[in-house]
Amino acid sequence: MIYLMKPSAYEIVNVIDDTIYVGVSNDPDERWKQHQRHSKRTLINENDYFHNAMRKHGVTAFTFTIIKTFENMDEAFEYEPIHIAELKSLGIKVYNISKGGNGCRGVDEQGRLSRSKRLMGVPKSDELKKKISETLKGRCLTEEHRSNISVGLSNEECKKRRSDAMVGKLHTDETRDKISASSKQMWEDEEFHAKMKETRVGSNNSRAVLNEDSIREIRSDWKICAPVGRGPKGEFYKRYASLLGVNPVTICHIIIGRSWKHVTLKCL
Repeated sequence: MIYLMKPSAYEIVNVIDDTIYVGVSNDPDERWKQHQRHSKRTLINENDYFHNAMRKHGVTAFTFTIIKTFENMDEAFEYEPIHIAELKSLGIKVYNISKGGNGCRGVDEQGRLSRSKRLMGVPKSDELKKKISETLKGRCLTEEHRSNISVGLSNEECKKRRSDAMVGKLHTDETRDKISASSKQMWEDEEFHAKMKETRVGSNNSRAVLNEDSIREIRSDWKICAPVGRGPKGEFYKRYASLLGVNPVTICHIIIGRSWKHVTLKCL
């Protein structure tokens, strides 16, 4: 069947379960052929819901129909999300995971949640794992992307989900070897080693109770008071420990330079 090259909205219906895919194109005949070609690709894309269904049921299980034509693509893009929303409101299942319109390829929040739920617990094939690995190798993330990942991983719900996923499970010897090799390789990198060391020094350490200013104050006061003998020294340690909420031994180590070595008398 040959269609006129005119901006159009179309429906592709699965005659087996009546699920519908809605799309728009300025050449609907060619677009239908593209859908058929995509469905016959040997590499399965787990996120391509519609074409996976065509691959599963076969192209002959789907019918292609133009439902409306327009004067231009702007009108078609405006109509697409409206029609998708109408179908959903009637309880009709659709393959579209985005809202549609403006050639949008993105996925709305509802679509993300639906896809996430559908794929949760589904094991990935070795072929797909290899493809993902090759795609991510050598990839440089922006600072914004790194920040978003960090925020996501620090989320309490995320931490609990990751923890629960490993309950009762043990890493295989192969996985342990990979983790060990990766860790050794990272720590052999001088730049990484220096960066990690920097994050663990002084107030940069996430477990630090004191900061550089309080250390300078303690050492400055010690220099002025210059207590002599175990009694006066012990009272000094206890006084600052009580003020700062730490152990007197911590104050002692600060004074003798066992800790906070990077804050020297030159900084005073």
